[in-house]
Amino acid sequence: MGEAVYGDGESYTDKGLDNGNTYYYVVSTIIDGVEGPDSNEASATPRGTIVTPQPTGDKAILTITMVNGVEKEYDLPMSKVLESISWYESEGADKPYFLFDKDFNIGPFKARKDYIAFDKIASFEVNEYDAE
Repeated sequence: MGEAVYGDGESYTDKGLDNGNTYYYVVSTIIDGVEGPDSNEASATPRGTIVTPQPTGDKAILTITMVNGVEKEYDLPMSKVLESISWYESEGADKPYFLFDKDFNIGPFKARKDYIAFDKIASFEVNEYDAE
């Protein structure tokens, strides 16, 4: 059960919410001290803009945690990391996956590629460093 918020206006702004959490609301009126019935329930899930900090290093370890708990780790130039973050922030608008070329441990293969699906990403972490 949430908390009651009283106001005398026609609008209300709920501050301090967390992105990705769903919040539920009902509205009622109070006329001459008598509270009317609740409105239908409405819900909202904030998806505010994520401010991407400017990189300070020229490379980074990008660790992507998938919704099934699997972690995928990539050692990338910052340009590729920023490209992947831009794709993620667009919610996969251009295409529903992001392609990582794996140019290490190729073995007998001509190429190795990881296609990461937008809707399978739980979180990601960027650890920047300077290549020497």
